[in-house]
Amino acid sequence: MFYLIVDEGTLIDWWIITRETVFILIYLFAISYFLYGNAVKIYGALTLLGLYIVHIFLMKFSSKYEILIKKQLAHVIEFRELKRLSIKEKFRFHMNL
Repeated sequence: MFYLIVDEGTLIDWWIITRETVFILIYLFAISYFLYGNAVKIYGALTLLGLYIVHIFLMKFSSKYEILIKKQLAHVIEFRELKRLSIKEKFRFHMNL
């Protein structure tokens, strides 16, 4: 929806789309679970309200945990790339002997 209402060429970080997609999936699973049998119980409604409050707090403090998650992801990607390069170089080094 974002790209339908903003000017052409506007960019958005992958973090925002990922965060919102995860929450939408959580909401859909929760609603599907609690509406099974066509009856809404109080614990289901309170759980959904709790999820909404958690979502609001996570959006408010998104920048703090976004940095932590992106740093961790960068370390994982960097490690994989270094491992791939070391295997490639090791193979090339042994082929030259």
